[in-house]
Amino acid sequence: MLGGLRAEIQDCTLRKKRADVLLKGLSAEKQKWIVCTRMLSAKYSTVTGDVLLSAGYITLIGGFNQRYRSRMLQKWTKSLTDEGFQCSKEFIFTELFGDSYQIRKWHVNELPLDHVSVNNALVIEKTTRFCLLIDP
Repeated sequence: MLGGLRAEIQDCTLRKKRADVLLKGLSAEKQKWIVCTRMLSAKYSTVTGDVLLSAGYITLIGGFNQRYRSRMLQKWTKSLTDEGFQCSKEFIFTELFGDSYQIRKWHVNELPLDHVSVNNALVIEKTTRFCLLIDP
């Protein structure tokens, strides 16, 4: 009888330790989800404006250099903001459509490291129509 109680005490102690470890893990996971939720809610509020900027980027400014592209994006961002759309403070095309693994593969296959080349590659990959693009 005494041996059975000791076994139960050891079993309960082991279960308590496992439960403590699980609760600590879940607490860390909860913090991670809180951070992710905040980040996603911030992105969600700007998705419409960012998609409109992306559409303009893909269809209209592929044939221009980076300086002109940046100026046009600034003008479009201001116009969209004036019309009530929210856009990301710093619109980066590769953040919306880029896959870091794929971009690294392109660099390994000798795609230049500059933003224009990466953006051009993304436009070519994501569109089905003819693209006019200028590389630096």
